[in-house]
Amino acid sequence: MPRKVLNDITGKKFGRLTALYFIPDSSKFAKFWCVCECGVEKSIMRGALTSGQTISCGCYKKEISGVANTIHGHARVGKARNPTYSSWANMMDRCEWGGHKISYAKYGAKGIRVCTEWHNFENFLRDMGERPIGTSIDRKENSKGYSKDNCRWATRREQALNTSRTIKVLIENKPIIVFELCEKLGLSKKALRARASRRGNDYVAALRSIGMECDYL
Repeated sequence: MPRKVLNDITGKKFGRLTALYFIPDSSKFAKFWCVCECGVEKSIMRGALTSGQTISCGCYKKEISGVANTIHGHARVGKARNPTYSSWANMMDRCEWGGHKISYAKYGAKGIRVCTEWHNFENFLRDMGERPIGTSIDRKENSKGYSKDNCRWATRREQALNTSRTIKVLIENKPIIVFELCEKLGLSKKALRARASRRGNDYVAALRSIGMECDYL
């Protein structure tokens, strides 16, 4: 007899697929009729959607195959990828293509997308130029997606200064990473962390307690 839907995913999006409605057939596994971003519609098992096993009607694999065989001076069959092309492909994978389930869950699935113009590598290269050695692509505002206005090539230090997870203070009106400061001055990170902990995790207060002139960001 036809099965009933237990966990309805109608209207939810999985990669490029949106579940339109439940298919009440007598098969062993629950299925939903889905539409892909490219317009193709097909029946897909719910488990394949929710696990990330299926993220498109099949167009994703075709695109990846096409990209892998593109020869334009940046991606060549049998040769290592150019760093600029690798940055673009990794960005597209975590935000649009969904090739890596974990990274897509942190980016694309949370609404961090790549502007439509940058879906074409040549446009990305035109706007960003070749990737400088020692840098990677960085979003100026982490709440926004990838676009010309919101991206730059940045070093690890520059990216660390741009994230709220990094502990920073102001010294002479310049942002300084606290633990980088410890390395430069020969301060014990463990001791400074303990001082800050005793002051409610206040690193400015901790640094001031040892005579450092600093302020809050």
